[in-house]
Amino acid sequence: MQLTARQATLLHGWMNARPFLTWADVRAKGLLLPRLAELGLRARDLAAMQPDPKEWAAHAGAEPCHARFMLAWPANPLADLGADLADVIALKPSAVELRGMGVTHAQLVAAGMVEERFERMFRFSDDEWGMLGKKPPLLQKQ
Repeated sequence: MQLTARQATLLHGWMNARPFLTWADVRAKGLLLPRLAELGLRARDLAAMQPDPKEWAAHAGAEPCHARFMLAWPANPLADLGADLADVIALKPSAVELRGMGVTHAQLVAAGMVEERFERMFRFSDDEWGMLGKKPPLLQKQ
């Protein structure tokens, strides 16, 4: 991916500045996703460079708290970033964001969400829960 002169200098050093960044650079230099985001690198460009969010988690410090930034991948905090239910709740995501991350109602239940507490944890309408794959109450018992 292309870098500005400032980004190139900060990432590669003054004497070795190159106008691009590769996934091999990220791995070799131990660059972390938060630092890359801090330098103004766009999520969609980073996702194009390495589309597997699990690789970002394994080698570049991507954590559940970065799931919103990683919507361009998309990165599922539960499946890709090692999140537990508390991590997802801490994001305070909207239903649209959860859907964009690929999170489903079934995954939330598997992570330990109890049906009776859905409304307190996430204040979603029935339609919003439906976006995440929750069946309406009458259809759940069939």
